[in-house]
Parts: sequence; structure tokens; C-alpha cells
Amino acid sequence: MPASSGFTLLEVVVTVVIIGIMITILTVAFPSTRDSQALLLAQQKIEFTLRDAQKRALQEERDPDCLLDNPGEPARCSDVGVFIDGQTLLLFADTGDDAADQQYSPGIDYVIQQEELPAGVVATGDKSFLFLGQPPTIELLVDGAVKNPGRFELKLGTTIVRLAVYPYGQLERE
Repeated sequence: MPASSGFTLLEVVVTVVIIGIMITILTVAFPSTRDSQALLLAQQKIEFTLRDAQKRALQEERDPDCLLDNPGEPARCSDVGVFIDGQTLLLFADTGDDAADQQYSPGIDYVIQQEELPAGVVATGDKSFLFLGQPPTIELLVDGAVKNPGRFELKLGTTIVRLAVYPYGQLERE
């Protein structure tokens, strides 16, 4: 019996089936990995913005452009917050005349920075997180009221991440 070179039909069929199974597993797993990465990026953006707002309020750091818009009234720029709605993420200075307001008011409060969350990621729940700087302590107002912690959700497709915000800018998964 002469030695043959090459592959048998059975070997080729088994190899093709194994490759097909691997491709199926990868295509099913890839979208969820992509969604997880987008949600993680959104969470990191929000956490960075929350900590920035908390730091600015605690150090009574005032945005120079806010001071230019509110000459002679630096206290108006000392309370800093974060507004999260849908795909919008804002860092703002609470400059409203109404001291009872103490939350983001479009067209009234000064927007320091605006970003969009990653494509497809939508935030719902509590929207306005305002840090009142009273060094050496800080107070967190959520949608205009003292609330500890504030809560919101990030959604992408069917994946939901529930998060809690604490007074010193900590963001925790629930």
C-alpha cells in the first residue's frame, strides 16, 4: 500500500466544523464585549467628571470664564455639578439667582464642559448632581435635594448598569 500525502475528507470536514463553531462563538460574544466596553467608557467619563466637580467645589475653584460672565459675584461660580441626561454629560457651575434651585437649569447655569456618552449609551434616573463646597466638607444635592446616594442607570441595548453617586464623587455599581 503506497503512502499517500494530503488530508482525508474526514479530516477536512472536522476542521471546517471546528472553524465554524469558533466563528459562531466569536460573533455571539463580540457584541456583548463591545457593549461592555462602551458602558465601561461611559462610567469612567462620568466618574472623572463627578470627581472633577467635587474637587472644584471642595477647593472653591472657580472657572475663569464663569467669573467673566458673573463679574463681582464669585460665589455664583463656586457650587459645581454634573448633569447627566440621555447621552449628554455636562460639568456646570450653579449660577442661578434662586438659591432654592440648586440643580442644573438650562440657559441659566454656566456650562463649563459638555461631552457626549459613547454611541448608544443612554443615562436615566437622577440627572443633576451638585456639589456644595463648604471646606473641609462637601454636600451633594441630587436634583435639588439632599440625597445620599444619588442613583442613575446606563443602558445600551438590553444591558443595564446601575450606579450610585456619593458626596465625594465616588461612583459605585449596585
